[in-house]
Amino acid sequence: MLVTEWKTYWNPDWHRLGSLLNAKLVLDGRNIYDPEFVASCGLMYRGIGRRADPKTL
Repeated sequence: MLVTEWKTYWNPDWHRLGSLLNAKLVLDGRNIYDPEFVASCGLMYRGIGRRADPKTL
C-alpha cells in the first residue's frame, strides 16, 4: 500500500515485487502508478478513488 508522496517509491522494480509478494495486491493511495502496467507485471492494482478496471483484476 502506497500512501506517501516520497519519490523514492515512484518507480519500484515491479517484476521483482511480483516475484517476492505472497499477496499480489498493490493499493495506490496516491494514484501515481499506471494500472495497466502494474497489472502486466502480474500484480492486482487498486487506486484509491479510481474506478475498478476489469483488466487489472
